[in-house]
Amino acid sequence: MGVSRRWFIGGAASFGALQGCRLLSGSSSCGGRPNVTFGVLSDVHLENPGDEDTFLAALAYFHDQGVDGVMIAGDIANHGLYLQLKRAADGWFKVFPEGKLPDGTPVANLMHYGDHDAERRFYRKDRFEPMYAKKGLPIPESLSEGENRKIYWEKY
Repeated sequence: MGVSRRWFIGGAASFGALQGCRLLSGSSSCGGRPNVTFGVLSDVHLENPGDEDTFLAALAYFHDQGVDGVMIAGDIANHGLYLQLKRAADGWFKVFPEGKLPDGTPVANLMHYGDHDAERRFYRKDRFEPMYAKKGLPIPESLSEGENRKIYWEKY
């Protein structure tokens, strides 16, 4: 499917007409301040301890911007292990103690599960067993089992 010359020129003209307006960067009108600001991430895919540096840096950036909320649009944990979700929660509360900014303003936690968090197909015991057995540890529970998604979300 191609783009017509007319469609392309119209789109370019519309884009040019908005130049200088903050409409595309979060404000609802030209030159105004936004009423609400959100940080948005997706596909964080926390897997192994120590790989959350980018996640923490993003949260710190949102903190410094004084956001009203942070959304993670799914796939927080790479394999749906409760330990991976716990690392995300630990990071959240490290950056936003008690879910707040330093001035006490609450920051809405708008995170939700994606397929990697909630679907059984990403939880493969045969993959994890050697890693955990080598350390003498049991295989961590999956968020996809029973009521674990609810239980661990509320716990962390």
